[in-house]
Amino acid sequence: MVGRARAEWALLVAELEECGDSIREFAARKGVNAKTLRWWRWRFRREAASVREPCSPATFVPVVVDDSVIAAEAAVPVVREVLVELPSGVFLRFDHALDEAGLRRLAGAFAGRA
Repeated sequence: MVGRARAEWALLVAELEECGDSIREFAARKGVNAKTLRWWRWRFRREAASVREPCSPATFVPVVVDDSVIAAEAAVPVVREVLVELPSGVFLRFDHALDEAGLRRLAGAFAGRA
């Protein structure tokens, strides 16, 4: 059919996404042009991606390292520098000696903050 409305294409694309058929198979079954269907799917995906919420501003979480965690003379390995990469690509560098427990607490402070 020529001149399908945008709403009709939206329904067809939604049905295509749910059924799992290839675009070619689905288009043949529905009697539509596969290239046109592919374009509408691309268009709807692009529009959906553009309306997603923008990245929220960075949130800083205070990290308190107790001096009792620092084990300079202990037998456990000590990390002298920690580098954290945030999902935004920003790196945070901590110049502080941490033993394993301190490193775990630091990692725990960033857990779930994507």
